[in-house]
Amino acid sequence: MIDDEALVREAVAEMLRVLGHAVEEAGDGAEAVRRLEAGESFDLVLSDLTMPGMSGWDLIRRVRADWPGLRVAIITGTPGTLVAHRDVEQILLKPVTLAELRQAFPLSDASAGMRNATDAKGDGTSRG
Repeated sequence: MIDDEALVREAVAEMLRVLGHAVEEAGDGAEAVRRLEAGESFDLVLSDLTMPGMSGWDLIRRVRADWPGLRVAIITGTPGTLVAHRDVEQILLKPVTLAELRQAFPLSDASAGMRNATDAKGDGTSRG
């Protein structure tokens, strides 16, 4: 879960944990990229769009270029930024609810090896 707003990031990450997913958090896109470059593996990047420095769109472009098999979902409080969906698997609008997260990231995906994470440690466990 990547979001520069700590309270939002922590709340969404905790809801995903309640749903049974393991979650790693990053405060910005650059941190997420550093962790990917370091070899951390995961199945999904869930990122805010409007962040200082590297925007969510910048992060998505980077992920698509360097890790093309990695799934990407966005969460945003500014739906006006969604002019084009730009090749993402899921779009969630803030404030997001537990029910919306359950529908977007069902636990059955996690049990099949999905790690709904920004940054999973790559230890073979399910990260949400």
